[in-house]
Amino acid sequence: MSNARNIARLLPSNTGQITPSGVPTGSVVQVVTGYDGSYSSLSVGAGTTTNWVSATIARKMTNSRILIMFSGCYGQNSSVDSGVRINSSLDGRLTAAEGNSAGNGAMRSVYSFGTDRGGSGNWSGSSTYFMDPVSFHYLYTPSNTTSSITITTQIYVEGAMTIYPNGDGWRGSGEQSHNTGAHLILMEISA
Repeated sequence: MSNARNIARLLPSNTGQITPSGVPTGSVVQVVTGYDGSYSSLSVGAGTTTNWVSATIARKMTNSRILIMFSGCYGQNSSVDSGVRINSSLDGRLTAAEGNSAGNGAMRSVYSFGTDRGGSGNWSGSSTYFMDPVSFHYLYTPSNTTSSITITTQIYVEGAMTIYPNGDGWRGSGEQSHNTGAHLILMEISA
């Protein structure tokens, strides 16, 4: 097929939208973002999961996949293990994204504050001034053709503590405010 015909198949129809049948496999169909720039100090119990950033994508293709990309920072006041998980409104906790302790899988939960991390002084897991960076991407294949799916990143803690999404325990002012933002990007990818 000529390039002109390939391009013609992607031109908007009378509805002004690109038709799914004209999208090559592996193409980005749409992008949705979520952002949380608010600081909070949350006292949480052992085994608690706290929602962080969410975004909802209304899939345009029934067999598409979703590329999940996340970047954020959080702090805590204890050296107890914690991590970030992905939850889907369709499939629940995406354990396949977490991998295992051997490092196999798309990502491993970020257990970096507590006993897995070690350290001392201001760089220990219980430092008031420390924010742990979290960044990952995961190609998610939904279990069915549901069109609208909400993806939520969650902070999980193994012990009682205070967590600080988008910040640390220091509440200075101006340059010392130690705040950041968390970004969630969902890209629908044609299959």
